[in-house]
Amino acid sequence: MNCEQAKEISVKKVLNSLGYFEEKQKGKTKAFYFSLTHKEKDPSLLVDYGQNNAWDFSIGKLYDTIGIVQEVKHCSISDALAYLENLTPEFSKEERQIFSQENIKEEEVSYEITEITKVKHYALVEYLKKRKVWNQRRLLREVHYKMRTNEKTYFAVGFHTGEDSFELRNKYKKNCIGKKHITYIQNTAEKKVLCVFEGFMDYLSFLELYPEKKDKVDFLILNSTSIYKRVFGIVAKYTMNCLFFDNDKESETGKKTINRFKLYFYFVLHKNPDFIKDMRYLYAEHNDLNEYLMEE
Repeated sequence: MNCEQAKEISVKKVLNSLGYFEEKQKGKTKAFYFSLTHKEKDPSLLVDYGQNNAWDFSIGKLYDTIGIVQEVKHCSISDALAYLENLTPEFSKEERQIFSQENIKEEEVSYEITEITKVKHYALVEYLKKRKVWNQRRLLREVHYKMRTNEKTYFAVGFHTGEDSFELRNKYKKNCIGKKHITYIQNTAEKKVLCVFEGFMDYLSFLELYPEKKDKVDFLILNSTSIYKRVFGIVAKYTMNCLFFDNDKESETGKKTINRFKLYFYFVLHKNPDFIKDMRYLYAEHNDLNEYLMEE
């Protein structure tokens, strides 16, 4: 990837991959984010989606996508280009054939987002505290949305997964706005260890349980096991992949998906599947990592 190609990547996608999200919208094509260089109460980084750049009013600096990665990662241009290239993973011929055979039914868009804020509603605050992931609230948003079928409004905790796409959770409901996306979070350049989760609640639970690992490994959240084939290109690049999937005794979805990973790498890529690690033994008596966190 060269500099011109890197600058064409969505600035929003780059910021989201680094853990920065919209704090305040400004019209249809701009939004404020928190500064990349320091903590602040009021967001000062104005992102222009049309121009695909960002201006930090607090220090008077203009960023393109390469500059954003350099600022956050404290790295060279070549390292920034390597990071940006991984935001759109390349797939092998075998993988592309598998993807072309997939027939994933995307849910028809039946919701309209009306407001996105920090998590502040008491019901959502209590929900996150009950799930014991309140400390990770900076990675979440409070999303208010309207159903087009009945015009009623609802709100939930939202985990941003892509352009205008959120995984939504509250005490009563679990759903998604927009198309299903995987979430790939890169903290290292070595491609040694990748931790893979079915959903974002288990990812947040991991950060609570093992905070010392946060910047030492990379993370991948499927957000749906039905799209597991999309991540083979990413998983294949790592020395070790730790899969924190569900222990559902009835459907055995987690177990089946782990086996599919191993079979693919053995029969299609002819790789030893030992680099796929089933981590469910850590919470064998619980349905998932979040349940383990809540009860133990």
